[in-house]
Amino acid sequence: MQAVQRCRHYEGNEEGFWPLFAEALTGATGASHVLLLRRNLEVAEPWKPFAAWPAREKFPLGVPLNDPALTAALETAVKEEMAEFRPPANPAEPLPAISFDGGLAGWQFAALFRLPAPAPSPAEFARQVARLLDLPVLYRRTRALRLAGESNRAFAQTFDLLTLLDKQTRFTPAVMTVCNEMARQAGCTRVSLGWRDDAYVRVRAISDLPRFESKMEVVRQIEAAMEEACDQDEEIILPEPDDATYVARDHQQFSRTQGVAYLATLPLRVDERPVGAVFLERQDRPFSADEITALRVVLDRASRRLDEMERHDGNLLRRATRSTRGQLARLLGPEHTWWKALGVLTAVLLLVSILCSWPHRVEGSFVVRSDTLVNLPAPFEGYITAVPARVGDLVKTGDVLIRLDQRELLLEQASLIAELARHEAQRAQAEVERRLAEMSAAAAAKEQAQASLDIVRFRLARADIAAPSDGVVVEGDLRERIGTPVRAGDLLMRITRIEAMYVEIEVPERDAHAILASREGEIAFATLPGERIPIVIERLEPVARVKPEGNVFVVRARIETGDAEAWWRPGMSGVAKIEAGDRRIIWLLTHRLVDFIRLKLWF
Repeated sequence: MQAVQRCRHYEGNEEGFWPLFAEALTGATGASHVLLLRRNLEVAEPWKPFAAWPAREKFPLGVPLNDPALTAALETAVKEEMAEFRPPANPAEPLPAISFDGGLAGWQFAALFRLPAPAPSPAEFARQVARLLDLPVLYRRTRALRLAGESNRAFAQTFDLLTLLDKQTRFTPAVMTVCNEMARQAGCTRVSLGWRDDAYVRVRAISDLPRFESKMEVVRQIEAAMEEACDQDEEIILPEPDDATYVARDHQQFSRTQGVAYLATLPLRVDERPVGAVFLERQDRPFSADEITALRVVLDRASRRLDEMERHDGNLLRRATRSTRGQLARLLGPEHTWWKALGVLTAVLLLVSILCSWPHRVEGSFVVRSDTLVNLPAPFEGYITAVPARVGDLVKTGDVLIRLDQRELLLEQASLIAELARHEAQRAQAEVERRLAEMSAAAAAKEQAQASLDIVRFRLARADIAAPSDGVVVEGDLRERIGTPVRAGDLLMRITRIEAMYVEIEVPERDAHAILASREGEIAFATLPGERIPIVIERLEPVARVKPEGNVFVVRARIETGDAEAWWRPGMSGVAKIEAGDRRIIWLLTHRLVDFIRLKLWF
């Protein structure tokens, strides 16, 4: 009765049911041996044994299974529900055979018994087994109902999970939702979800743990277990089933170090390739095959949705990188895609650099100079009273640039005018009185006073220093010197003409030979690097200048832009590039290194 009850309440797979059924038949009939046979009518195969009791002992029929007498007895049992088979080795001990409904369409099932002596009558034997023959059909129907219920439950779980996923728009909240929902559905203490990142699997979410440190030892062990499942593309369950063929070394290591008894890792597959994995931990009971199947159904439906969100998650650069890698993987293969792409790109660039040419341009620094630089010194000793012009101002001919103090000159002028009148009166008096000597002395004194007056008036005329020509003030910011004395000849200000400016380029000595025949180039000011201005080379100075960073040759060039720009000033600098002809790209990239090696290895 215990064996019958185990058969009635058995919920496992079919391979485990039939030994229980054979054991129940043995207990009901008192048989020492029971052999279960079946055959497939659709392929017309012979009878084959598939279960026995005792399970590890062979049924000594004494004849092969394809013996015509045995086949005839089994055929009779199928037609009449019961028959006897007499083995040739022991005809006095018949083996009863019965047929039963195995609950599988297109198949015939039979059982062969070895009964102890004295054997019961056929009627008694039939009565003993009759109450058990419905167990296979009952098992199949019960299993079908249970599988249907589990299928409905799995469908409901899948529907609930997909409903929750549809509410998410970002990958991280979505995987967190999956972990929490699966932990609830499967009764797990912890559920972790990892996603493949190149050749590795990284944990992206852990149930009931919004934040975690990726360098934690437990996280690293979870990632190792996930990689173990993804590399084999297998569901790994711990404790391992008897028929397991996978390697679970990392899972066993996790179980020992973390003290978790039951583990299961299910790869997440998209287009038959693992893109991630779900790691489940439980302490109270192991994971059954039916649970794994139900979880597999849920994950198969959710994995594609998660993959879509992961591909569209992140910033524009990350999405572009992932899309590019996907396109390259289709052409070059999924493994080491970036290295393969880099190799192909390197080969293409090398071929292009060998076959194609590019303009060679010698680079140097430049300074704007001017040929017409006018110095404005102090015309006499005095004091600065006003400075209308500043450095950088555009001036025209006659514009006052500097004003010197005129008060002393005006006083001196008035004194000289009075002295000149006095000498004139003395000369006139001497002339009336016919005193020739006094008249000559007064005339000489008058001429001396007139000369001094002319000097004073000359200085007064130059007290306002004016621009001698149109130009720009390039030196002499005297605003802080107002009221201070100056001496005659002191340099106060410099102006230059914009139209007469040219470019002075310093070219490194190592590149001087390349521009001997050059006539064109471009410059870019440091203040406006986006604007390119064409220049024409006029001459190359024959003598190098010595500088701390190395010898340079000076190239003079004129600017080819017509009228000068209003913001150009002498002293402005920038970068100049002089055309030196076309060269192979490979030469442009390597000639510095080649020249260095030639100098170092020359002997």
